[in-house]
Amino acid sequence: MKRISIILLALLPFVGISQSGYQINGNVDVDQNIWQPLVYLSIIETFEDMSTVSPAMVFDDATLDENGRFVFNGEFLPTGERIYRLHLRKWDDPLSTIIIGGNEHNHLHFAMSPGDTIRINSGQRVFGEATIIGGESNDCIQEAYRMAEMRFDAGGMSDNYSMREERAARGLIDIVESCPAQLGSLFSAFKILQKFDDTDEAARLPEVLNDKSYSESVYTKEVMAWKSMKFPEAEVKDASSPRAILWGLLLVVIAAIGLGAGVFYRKSNEGLSSAGEEVLPDPIDDLSIQERKVLQLIADGLTNKEIASALNIEVNTVKSHVSRIYKKLRISSRKEVRRFMDSDRIGVLTS
Repeated sequence: MKRISIILLALLPFVGISQSGYQINGNVDVDQNIWQPLVYLSIIETFEDMSTVSPAMVFDDATLDENGRFVFNGEFLPTGERIYRLHLRKWDDPLSTIIIGGNEHNHLHFAMSPGDTIRINSGQRVFGEATIIGGESNDCIQEAYRMAEMRFDAGGMSDNYSMREERAARGLIDIVESCPAQLGSLFSAFKILQKFDDTDEAARLPEVLNDKSYSESVYTKEVMAWKSMKFPEAEVKDASSPRAILWGLLLVVIAAIGLGAGVFYRKSNEGLSSAGEEVLPDPIDDLSIQERKVLQLIADGLTNKEIASALNIEVNTVKSHVSRIYKKLRISSRKEVRRFMDSDRIGVLTS
């Protein structure tokens, strides 16, 4: 029995772990002179971790035979259906390497519960065109990935990027509404919040999510937190209800705290040179250089497409930057960005 099984057995009295067993088998066609003959299995505890790899996330590996076949057999998994990832790495790459797109798409996400048997049939792009058989949510997850990729598929001479985004968002919302598996529905919702939050169709998402009945899970909490950040006004349906009043009071308290923190920051900054007082850290300090550039362009009134053109990057990359900026600065709209960007911060952004 592998060391991970021993560790999980020791943790069994303290966390939700099932001993139902699982199996993952499949094939992947790669040149083993370039790629290491090992497939790594990681557990993805949050949707945001899907593009992150670390040794701590990897809990098992399987050897590729000369025909590219692999098999995982395990005895312990966290209870409930969760997201997992398979990935390969090249001989000269670190374990944490994730390659997205092209013919070297070296990873695959899928859903699995204790007791499941998952079959992976790889395509021509390593894991980029693989099919997944088994698991309650995998049909929905594969369809969600296909829908998200539609924004890159022109589909016709008059089909511009905005039209493709709307079509993709519409397809993803259909999956949120119709998927019988909770994790598949939540996965599609997260894709909309992550990639398509400025589409007209995405404006329907809060209502769709409010109409769904999800049991509690880490993924449910994450999606609802993102929904609140992206669409804060959609949290309340009836402004006269007790719940609406409580939410209103909470928002007032949060706004008051934010206003007080802003006043404290400005006063601390003004008195530093004369009194030597400690300055409250500016949240802009948490932004990367590229995020600062994006923040300034948002404040200048540029759209995501204009920012992408100005910085020579993809629109979806801009959206990822905007999402991280909103999260780090605790804001949720371009209007709040412009309000946030007062004259005292100009020097900070350009430094």
